[in-house]
Amino acid sequence: MSSTTSIASRRRDYTWASRAACAGTPNPEYFYPLPSQVEETREAKRICGSCPVKEECRTEAMEMTDRWGIRGGLTEGERKTLHRRNSAHRWEEQRVLNALNGRPGHLSRLERASVTIVAALLDLDLNVWAPVLGADRKYALYLLREARKTLDEQPLAVLREQRIAAEFTPDPVAVAA
Repeated sequence: MSSTTSIASRRRDYTWASRAACAGTPNPEYFYPLPSQVEETREAKRICGSCPVKEECRTEAMEMTDRWGIRGGLTEGERKTLHRRNSAHRWEEQRVLNALNGRPGHLSRLERASVTIVAALLDLDLNVWAPVLGADRKYALYLLREARKTLDEQPLAVLREQRIAAEFTPDPVAVAA
C-alpha cells in the first residue's frame, strides 16, 4: 500500500460503527448470508431497520464498494441498483476536491473526469490523486492526455473544472505524502 493511500484511508471516520445495531451481535453470520439463506437475510435487514447509523453504514458500503453482506439494510445487489440510479449524473464539487487531495471515496463517472481535468489544468502530482481513481502511473498519464485533449477541443465544456482549478488549495497533508 502506498503512503498516499494509507494516509488517505486513515482520515475516514468509523466512530459510528460502535453505535451500530449489529455491533456485538451473537450471530454476525446473519449479515453475510448466501443468496439461498432467506431467513438470515430477513433477520439482518430487521436488525438494520432499527439501526441508528444505518445511513452511515450504507454510505460507507457504497463509497468503498463493499461487495459482501448486508450493509445499511441492503444486500450487495440492492446497493448496486441504488448506486446506479443515484450516481449516474451525480457531480459534487466536494467529492472532486477530496479526490484531488488523495482522499478516497466513490466517484461518479462525471466526478472522475473532473478530477483528471483539474489535475491536468494544475499539473498536480499524480501520486496523490491517481490512487483514488484506482489508476496506476501509466493509466493516469493516459487520463491526463485525454483531459488535455478535452481542454484544447472543448474549453467551454470544462468551466466548472476551471473554476475549481482557480480556487484549489492542496491539502498540506496530501502534498507532504
